[in-house]
Amino acid sequence: MSGPSETKGQAQPLFSKPSANVKFPVKSIKYNDPEQDGSMAEEIATDPSIHLLLYRTILRLRQGVCVGDGREKKESFWIVNLSLEQIQAVSLDINHVEIVYTFKTTVKPDGSPQTTNADTLPKPSTYPLARANLLDKVVQLTLEFPSSRKMWDNNTKLFHEVFMGGKIALSDEEQKYISSNKKAIDNEADAEHKCLATLGCRVKGVAVGNRILLGIWPKEDRPFRIYRGCNLVLRGKEWFAQEKAKNYSIPGQTGLPEDFMASVTEKSAKWTALIDAPMHAVLLNNVDVRTAKQVDEDDVGVHIVANHMLQLEMQKAIRALAEYWGDESFDDACRDCTKQEVAISSDNGPKISLTSIFLPNAPRVNTHDPLKSAPRDLKSLVPNDWRLSSAQTEATIQLFTHSLSLVVGPPGTGKTRTIAAVTMFVRQLLCGGSVGLARLAILVPTHAAGAAVMSQLNGAFNRFKYSDKKLIRLRSRADTEARLFADVHGYYDDIDKIINLANEQPRQYQQFLKGIENLRESGRLDMSKEQLRIYNGQRRELIGRVMEDVQVVVTLPFNVKEMIRRKFNPQFVIFDEASFFRDPDLFHVLGQLRADVRVLLVGDHKQLSPPVFTAAGKAAWSKSAFERLIDKGYPQTLLNISYRSYKDLYEPTSVAYYEGKVDTFRSQPSRDMQITSANPLTVRLGNKTWTLRGLSHFLHLPHSEGDTRKDPSGSLYHGQEAELGICLAQQLLDRRTGSILIMSPYRAQVALVNQLWDQRFSELRPRPRIQTVDASQGSEADVIIVLITRNHGAPGFLHSTKRTNVMLSRARNAQYVIGDWDWLGSEVFRKDAASFFKYLDEADRLVGKDQYSVEPERAWKMRRI
Repeated sequence: MSGPSETKGQAQPLFSKPSANVKFPVKSIKYNDPEQDGSMAEEIATDPSIHLLLYRTILRLRQGVCVGDGREKKESFWIVNLSLEQIQAVSLDINHVEIVYTFKTTVKPDGSPQTTNADTLPKPSTYPLARANLLDKVVQLTLEFPSSRKMWDNNTKLFHEVFMGGKIALSDEEQKYISSNKKAIDNEADAEHKCLATLGCRVKGVAVGNRILLGIWPKEDRPFRIYRGCNLVLRGKEWFAQEKAKNYSIPGQTGLPEDFMASVTEKSAKWTALIDAPMHAVLLNNVDVRTAKQVDEDDVGVHIVANHMLQLEMQKAIRALAEYWGDESFDDACRDCTKQEVAISSDNGPKISLTSIFLPNAPRVNTHDPLKSAPRDLKSLVPNDWRLSSAQTEATIQLFTHSLSLVVGPPGTGKTRTIAAVTMFVRQLLCGGSVGLARLAILVPTHAAGAAVMSQLNGAFNRFKYSDKKLIRLRSRADTEARLFADVHGYYDDIDKIINLANEQPRQYQQFLKGIENLRESGRLDMSKEQLRIYNGQRRELIGRVMEDVQVVVTLPFNVKEMIRRKFNPQFVIFDEASFFRDPDLFHVLGQLRADVRVLLVGDHKQLSPPVFTAAGKAAWSKSAFERLIDKGYPQTLLNISYRSYKDLYEPTSVAYYEGKVDTFRSQPSRDMQITSANPLTVRLGNKTWTLRGLSHFLHLPHSEGDTRKDPSGSLYHGQEAELGICLAQQLLDRRTGSILIMSPYRAQVALVNQLWDQRFSELRPRPRIQTVDASQGSEADVIIVLITRNHGAPGFLHSTKRTNVMLSRARNAQYVIGDWDWLGSEVFRKDAASFFKYLDEADRLVGKDQYSVEPERAWKMRRI
């Protein structure tokens, strides 16, 4: 594992709620009714002595005695706790000798005894503080200064804010960070709304049973943050006109609807007519299914109702972070005043500052923390038959040696397989026959990432005969109901486990099973209030029974609250594709976890970061929290062997993007591709012919005036390049070379290639996947065809090192790039897209001089400026 050297220390809880305090000796306490004059106040005797302990959110009055220390310590105290949120601060007067603090109480203070070996000491209930009635009183405390007057003077402003119930001011850097994230959250949400509601969508309907299913095609092709189960409002000028919606009621709602509404659902083979739609939704209005063919309209505004809640949840997470940083500032002030380490509500040592994790310029903190219950020689316990590389073995034990650490996995190095190994190791080492000793959660940014993780875990659990009751894929309720309607199943899905358990006792869970049938048939629960009450009660009971045995949960970040509600608060957490988590996503999770959680972030900071579409989003998140942690030198392991490709095909990627640190497991292709010098692949387009004698080539297509164009949204497309791409794919299919993925950085080019393929080769199988580079992270195929599309001027999208890394690292056995070789070898390209140029230069060297780039008549040599 790389990273700066670190000293061993006690366990460091990541996010313990600060509970530091500063102690003030109390000179006097007086209290009176609000309507009385201060001269009528009663005074509480200060014998034995009374102290005020000021916490971030609590005033604690403590009266009593303490004698001895260590095992001989005896104490007898009466404690009164007053929440700063439940008192009304009146004044705080400070002079050179004392502090006078006046406040009003609005609720009865919480009083209780605190004793240790107190048999020979007075009973706490006999102290004057215990007998005082402070409900609805004006209370005046006269306090001495803490032991360190100088430190008090340094933090007077902060303590004044706490006493008076105000929020603690953040540092300039913290405030800038909070403001940047708030702005990014709102701007990104506004941009998504503008695209869907202002640019509009095409919406088409088909009849599915007694419901109408909608296919939705946004005008702009981009990865929207739309989750299954989200409610949509649809407004158009024709079929989706608001006035027309009033004719169709919505079950469960009173009164006439003002809009057409739909609920996003899962894609399914049940409705092949809409399979190409990027979004599917079920119309909620009661519309006669015979009118389904009429539901076909362009320029429909789509308003995402549920995404507003997602936006609010992210803003809530950022507000919580701001409050936490205020608490950390208070902790620091307490440390100054008491000249002691901050005390926290954990036996595991000091916490790790959230500031160090999120703020770019905050220093790194020590996270080395060997788990006390773990054996010393952990590596020797990793089974040899798991066939892990040395780096994967190192990564497997990190959760046991560090409270926070990273795994960096370049393309094809087995990140998901490593996550499975970590999970199995935790499960094997700590299960001890007792559920709860080894609870682990894997957080994934997308459903696709979750499917990849589940595939690896499924294989591992089956291979080692671990009980399938220990693993679960937790989904939101809305997502679950959408999948039921779509008839999409997952063996480890929570709903499938719940249904299987209910089917073991069908009479006991009759109402629940009826509800499931409702959802499968119509996508909604058609039942009375009493039936719904019984259904929900049985559902909760079944969830509790299923979760009793679970030790590993895979879920999305915004399902964590539900996970904890199900009494699953894990000791270990893995973030998969960690670069794709925005800061609010991360804090939304971390702020809810237990104090001693151990966190492993797995990802690749040199591939694509979270997709953002506004200047504010780029300013806040273009450099992910994962990448910032790497820059700070947090403990990390580099997975340095790629299993996806073979040496000659992968080495240019390693050299151009990973400083040559990543090797390959294979030296040859995994299958016979049947393309050699003796048996070349010939591709024709019009009167041009390209002869490919190997598995890695650049097909040179010279630039001509007007060959690259823009669609109405500004995205580029190149007709000849698209045609050459599909002709090459057709030849490869004839050679039975395996799966094919055609990529372009531009969505307009992807749309054109899809259209041309369906026109020319719709009968050919298997159909190549055709998608943008940004949609291809995590994808792979036997053969990759890259369409550069842009061929003059500035590099555009190719300027992004992360994007070109993804574009050039998906192939298992062969890769063909189509573009203008002269432009890619130009001085401007070499300067502005250096990593891509370095890749091409290395590929040219490996394939052989004048053999990598190919054009119809002779080989072209890259111009080196």
